[in-house]
Amino acid sequence: MVTESAEALDARNAVSDRLRRLAQAQGRLDGLNAELEAELQAVRRRRDGAIARLQRRVDAMLSELEAYCRAGRDAVLPEGRKSLVTAFGEVSFRKAEPSLVMEDGAGEEEVCAALTARDLGDLVRVHQSVDRRALRKALDDGRLSARELRRVGLELVEKDDVFGCKIRRDALVAVGGQGA
Repeated sequence: MVTESAEALDARNAVSDRLRRLAQAQGRLDGLNAELEAELQAVRRRRDGAIARLQRRVDAMLSELEAYCRAGRDAVLPEGRKSLVTAFGEVSFRKAEPSLVMEDGAGEEEVCAALTARDLGDLVRVHQSVDRRALRKALDDGRLSARELRRVGLELVEKDDVFGCKIRRDALVAVGGQGA
């Protein structure tokens, strides 16, 4: 039978106590967040109709303003001006760049293949990237050395262990510390 030192036992008990206190605090935090979310949902339900009506009105007003400005553009923006600033806001027109869009049914691969077939492959991007997983495997297998890795401009950097903590709320409830 292996006996633990008093120091090791004290350290484990200290960690257990800290986890218990953390779980209690997390439980209180979760409870407060749940209460807040319930209150927010109640407010949202009360305001949803009014917000939706007002949003529709704002959208319609913006559409009407745009239509009015487009229809009377020369009067609203005389002499080739691009914007009109008033005490209540600004309207403007800017030249929009045309965009290339895929025709219905055409996918990226098909378009790239069609460009390449027409000797327009220089208009197709080819993206290459380092396969980190394969490099790690090659290092582990001995197919690649750290020295060779440095020669190509890479370095394997060791990191600190990742700390993890999982709170067992069921255990906290079992000992009477609901945490709320």
